[in-house]
Amino acid sequence: MGLRTGATACPGPATEREEEILKPVAEGHSSKEIGELLFISAKTVERHGANLLHELGMRDRLELTPYAIRAGLIEP
Repeated sequence: MGLRTGATACPGPATEREEEILKPVAEGHSSKEIGELLFISAKTVERHGANLLHELGMRDRLELTPYAIRAGLIEP
């Protein structure tokens, strides 16, 4: 899978849930807030977030924001 911007595929999340979690994580929402929004536990959000970081080759959540901007998921 992966995220798309225009006609160019960006390497990225492999699951729909990871894609749902990427935007609010990149916007700075807490795991608890994201969990409440998606009706899942904060622990599950953290697990998906860890998977995202691993798949994208990133060390921490702060690196997701510039990625999400480049991918067109959030505004700068």
